[in-house]
Amino acid sequence: MEKKILIKDINGIMEKLKIELYTCTWNEEFQLPFALQYWKRLITDESELKVTVYDNMSDDNTVKILSQYDWITVKQFDTNGEMNEDVLTYIRNNCWKGSKADWVLMVDLDEVFYAKDIIGELKKMKEQGVAVVACQWYALIGDDVPKYRDDMLLHQQIRMGYKQHMNHRQGQGDFGKLQLFDPKKVTTMNYSVGMHISYPDAPIMPNFNIYQIHFDKGYGIQWKMEKRRELWNRMADSQKRKGYGYEYGWDDEKMISEYKNNQAKAIDISNL
Repeated sequence: MEKKILIKDINGIMEKLKIELYTCTWNEEFQLPFALQYWKRLITDESELKVTVYDNMSDDNTVKILSQYDWITVKQFDTNGEMNEDVLTYIRNNCWKGSKADWVLMVDLDEVFYAKDIIGELKKMKEQGVAVVACQWYALIGDDVPKYRDDMLLHQQIRMGYKQHMNHRQGQGDFGKLQLFDPKKVTTMNYSVGMHISYPDAPIMPNFNIYQIHFDKGYGIQWKMEKRRELWNRMADSQKRKGYGYEYGWDDEKMISEYKNNQAKAIDISNL
């Protein structure tokens, strides 16, 4: 029979795996329940989770929902009512520094990590001394706006997703953004806008049992177009001039074409 190895402190008491998740948000009350389902999977008898949400002055129920959980801390920041990717990038590159956690997840609110035994995978990589983890990335793509279900995670309900190569670096291979790392082994992640590119100053190790799942297009084309228009209208002109979020400004025809192309290459990922 395989023996289960538990990490113990000097007093012989099991030491829980410490996980910290950082995210930025604005008006995400609809997506929050789906994200929380995945976050709660990181809270077990063998692990503890602390979440820090940087809220860009949401005026919906986002903060109210988050405030219900004692393991979530909300820190608000103001960009004068405009979306500013430079500020978001600064937060992502610095908010986790000084963390004493075993693992940091630096994600957008609609980006989650999933594995059938995610704590087991994190413990194993901790024992191996892994610094930065590269995982396969799937973007959900559905036909309709789903309803929240207690008994089913979002990727199990929507089912269909397509593989994205989000960390656009030569030689990086078939992986997504580099958003999972040991903060004690990394000095800087060097994230670009949107975390699409990063150059951490520590070795990168692939893990094929943990997946990154992006809710992005999981709610149907109409929801996606409305969300993009909302973000485009909110984005500061200075950011548009830099080319940030250009896809938010696409016309309907181009958005629909992109959506159909992604649907054509989607596979059933409900059994990841």
